[in-house]
Amino acid sequence: MVNVGVSDGMGTAVATVEAKKADETTAVFTLDKAPSCASSGELKLPDLYSALSVTDLRELAFEIVCSVQMDEEQLETARIALDIDQELADKIQKHSEKFAPAIKEEGISARIHLRAMISAIEHFNGPLGEGEQFFKKRCRAACELLWARHCSEQNASASKKTAAKHDSDDDTPNLTTQNVLSEINRMLTLPEVDATWVESAIEMIESVIESEKNGFGYPGIFGMKLYVELLSAVFDQVEDYTLAYDATTIIDSFQPVACALGLTDETSRGVMLAFAVVRQAIAAMKDVGIDYDEGSPALALLSKARDSLHRTETKMSPAVASAVSSILSWGRFMLHDFMHTVAPPATHDDRDILMIDPEVFDVIVDITYDTAQMLGLDGVAILKDACQKSACAEYDRVRTAAMEDANVQGGDATCTSLRTIAQTTAHSADQFSAHLERYIVTSPGMSSNVTGCFAAQLGDRFKKDLYAWLESGPQLNVQSLETIWTVGDLQNALVATGGDAVEPMALDERTSVLVFTWLNVKIDDLNTIVDRCISTERWKVNKDSAPVPSAVDFLRAVNETLDGFFSLKIPAHVSALRALTEGIDAAVRKYSRSAVQSLGSAEEIVPPIPTMTRYKKAIVDDLHNNFKSEEPPRFSFEEGCVGASTLRLTSLKFLMDKMYLLEQEIIPKWKSMQRSASLLTHPNAEHVVPSADWFEGMMAGARQALRQSMSQIANHMAYSVIYRDLSGAILHNIYAQGVHRSSHNISTEILPYLDGVLGYVAVRLDSQTRNAVGSFLLQATVSGWMRVLLNGGPSRVFVANDVELLEEEIEILRDFFIAGGNGLDVAEVTARITPMSAILSMMSLSTDDLCQNYTDLSQKEMHTPVSNADDTDIINIHTADVVLRVLCHRAEHSASKWIKAHFSIRKTESAGMFGFM
Repeated sequence: MVNVGVSDGMGTAVATVEAKKADETTAVFTLDKAPSCASSGELKLPDLYSALSVTDLRELAFEIVCSVQMDEEQLETARIALDIDQELADKIQKHSEKFAPAIKEEGISARIHLRAMISAIEHFNGPLGEGEQFFKKRCRAACELLWARHCSEQNASASKKTAAKHDSDDDTPNLTTQNVLSEINRMLTLPEVDATWVESAIEMIESVIESEKNGFGYPGIFGMKLYVELLSAVFDQVEDYTLAYDATTIIDSFQPVACALGLTDETSRGVMLAFAVVRQAIAAMKDVGIDYDEGSPALALLSKARDSLHRTETKMSPAVASAVSSILSWGRFMLHDFMHTVAPPATHDDRDILMIDPEVFDVIVDITYDTAQMLGLDGVAILKDACQKSACAEYDRVRTAAMEDANVQGGDATCTSLRTIAQTTAHSADQFSAHLERYIVTSPGMSSNVTGCFAAQLGDRFKKDLYAWLESGPQLNVQSLETIWTVGDLQNALVATGGDAVEPMALDERTSVLVFTWLNVKIDDLNTIVDRCISTERWKVNKDSAPVPSAVDFLRAVNETLDGFFSLKIPAHVSALRALTEGIDAAVRKYSRSAVQSLGSAEEIVPPIPTMTRYKKAIVDDLHNNFKSEEPPRFSFEEGCVGASTLRLTSLKFLMDKMYLLEQEIIPKWKSMQRSASLLTHPNAEHVVPSADWFEGMMAGARQALRQSMSQIANHMAYSVIYRDLSGAILHNIYAQGVHRSSHNISTEILPYLDGVLGYVAVRLDSQTRNAVGSFLLQATVSGWMRVLLNGGPSRVFVANDVELLEEEIEILRDFFIAGGNGLDVAEVTARITPMSAILSMMSLSTDDLCQNYTDLSQKEMHTPVSNADDTDIINIHTADVVLRVLCHRAEHSASKWIKAHFSIRKTESAGMFGFM
């Protein structure tokens, strides 16, 4: 905006520029522009056209007061408040007395200042000297009226497309507002003025303004500025920053002046009073701050300002609206970072920051909301904006401080910073809730949704940093877990402050990848430990029943892996638990498989079957006569397959028992983990309970692998006992001289050793495992006994009368394994020895019947291949091959003759179904 007469020493060039600027005023220009709501720390009204200073305005305001009927005390109060020199005040009063009758008749208007000039010029003739400023000030004041008239004419000409011209007498120049304004501007820049200059200026001004109705009325902003300065009188002149005890009386006495200045209604006068009081409160805050002994001066002043505003009034002149807008912009400025300017919660000692206390903050909130409503703006939205900006500013400070303090050696600085940010942000939310929230919520028209956006904004800003860190893929270690747990504390603090306005952190969606990455690493580590256990284990047999060290180490690794998972205490889907147990299952399979493989190949236990021969009496007699029995095994169980297998069974049984206990603890620990992790989720989040199907068969793979390996080890031990430890007794001694003559039978050669094996096992393992070993021993014994009868070599020949003694052998074997009800189940033993009884039934047949059976079975097997029974552990006896073997071991010439006639038996035959299973 153009300033009039900035320097009295400037030449005509400046005046020309000023006049040109005035001429360039556009048709869309309005004197009082629409109010702006941008936040500002200053409280000011729009600039005037003229270059009137605050001192000039105060002098003019005092001149107005002098024209009003006021007692001497009130006038003196106004003089002191406006800081008018006594000599000047006397001069102004003297001039006012001269034109008082005219004012009484015409009323208060800007003509007062022209009359003061007319009164004062009477004492001058020629140059004005030091008195010229008196006249220039009033000319500048008149320029405000001319400028307002000029703007009005410009706007009118823009709408009518014609220029409105001033009517004048034919004998006088055609004066327009623009011409007069330009001329006054030129004259104000003259280096020296005289009485003629003043008279000429007065004449031009009056000639233009006098023709307009109410032409000497004060323009909006000019009148408001004069009134604001006049209101300085309502403040106590002795005690700083307080209202005078008779402030109300003074304000009432100023009412005629206020009306003359354009403030004709209660709303506009209340706005200007609030403006003046807020301006004084700002000075109090800057000077006194929050360090005061008694009541806060700023609080008392702002409370008066709040009470002066008519919050329900929205019909105001543009000039008054600009004052309301200025108050609103100041309020928004004061609220844009309240966490840093209100103490508490602010605790810094930065003296460059204007600090206020919570009670003052409360009143500023009310003033901001009221002024927004008066301007037709959304007060709730403005306060929400203040909360969001304050939250952003607070978070930026917290973030900057945390990043500066994060000086971690060998650690994740971002992780540490984020943890500090979460902790400090939670503290900020708590501080806001404790000290400031209630002041906003209790303001007229407010609700918790307004304050909720503060916590919501803190959460949104933090989530950006949190998500960026999580997406970088940090390892889940002690440091990162502490940070994630701190996020839960932050979310709880934010929800406690912001309620439903705070969006969930959605940690479960962001941490799932980290959890599965952690699982992959831990499962790989577990497999590495298994490999180390396998490579270092020597399976050294001791006399005690303790598991091998590798089993203990492996179990410890499993426990540590599970405990590590459950100690994460962060949101995780149940599929993560499933993946973990499946990884443990695989590790158990690897370890148990290595325990079986360490025993050696099972294929080498059963020796090859001897060459099938037919009966020749001479050869058999010679073999019987030259027979020498082999000695029973002399080594201890610890030195052989029994000790080695029992050690492995003990170790795997140890793992199985511990795995069972772990399985029982998994679901409770999982639920406990989820309860802890729920503290990291939004309090109002819906918790989904996993289906029971997810937990079915948990660790089933480990149990199955251990059971299968234990069965393989027991089977390996059983066949090793029969075909290695007792190889001499079974393959060489038993029935080698015939059933009747032999002292080598099941009772003497086999069962005593088996009894020792079972006793050794029973001391070290539970009854269930002992019975499993016993079952495989029975199976292996049946296999060895049938090998003797069907593949026993040329010395093993039998006659029909041997069946009775062999049946007694079977019965002894049966009783041994049943053990009077303390051993195997009767049904199981019966099923196992059924093939033995079937062989004896076949041996009891005549040679002719056997030959016929062979013929019938051979023809049948040509069309239907031979298969074992439904239970694959039970041998199928009713085959042509078995019948042929019975005939080969029959001590009859007719049987040998039939075989010779039909076969050429010279080669060794496969072990087939009688071999190791």
